[in-house]
Amino acid sequence: QIITQLDHYFFDFVINNWNIWGPVLLFHKHALEVSADDTGKAFEVLEYYCGTVDVTTEHIVNMTEMFTDSYFLFGVTKYIDDYHLRHSSKPIYQYINTHHNEKNQDILKGINQRPIPILGEPFPTSSIVPKTAGVSHADELFLQWSPLVFVPFGSGIYPAYHSHIFTDNFSGNDSITSLHITTLWSDFIKTGNPGGVWNPVDSDNKMFLNLNKEPRMEARDSRYDDKMVFWRSIGY
Repeated sequence: QIITQLDHYFFDFVINNWNIWGPVLLFHKHALEVSADDTGKAFEVLEYYCGTVDVTTEHIVNMTEMFTDSYFLFGVTKYIDDYHLRHSSKPIYQYINTHHNEKNQDILKGINQRPIPILGEPFPTSSIVPKTAGVSHADELFLQWSPLVFVPFGSGIYPAYHSHIFTDNFSGNDSITSLHITTLWSDFIKTGNPGGVWNPVDSDNKMFLNLNKEPRMEARDSRYDDKMVFWRSIGY
């Protein structure tokens, strides 16, 4: 989010110093412990997702997928496949949120509504976070809880001039998805089974819930599997 929400200067700084920032951001290395092997792997990852190491802001969607897999999808998948399914008899439920809230973090921060000049010329407003980049991490929390629980508007963290966006009633699609989420979560808490169409991951049938206004079970596609093989191949 830092990279995609600030300006060209910061983006270029990270990319031009990818030998350090790559291992730090992708592998959670401390800058002082980055090795030549870490740097090589970071460039390998960058090229795998972007098709080049000469990355520009046109590759924001590719980089979003790259960081999503590094921070979330590979770790979740590795835990499910290598640990839980091998060593536990308890059910485990996986979901991927694909619902684009009408009330979301991008609106709250003013992204795609106004440029954010920090250290120079800002990204063009339309390209800060492309609509095809996916759902922001934790956007579903707006549909789970009273908006921004424990964080009052105007606190300096979230500006008061956006407060009406989150205190107004949900749209139809957000309300439908919110009901799905709160029902599934509360049923799981009460019974250990979320019910509905959500089935646990099985060793022979690795499926996840595609969470949106019409939740449905989906199998991992070839792109999903190929990416997980890639991350394993670099020893991550």
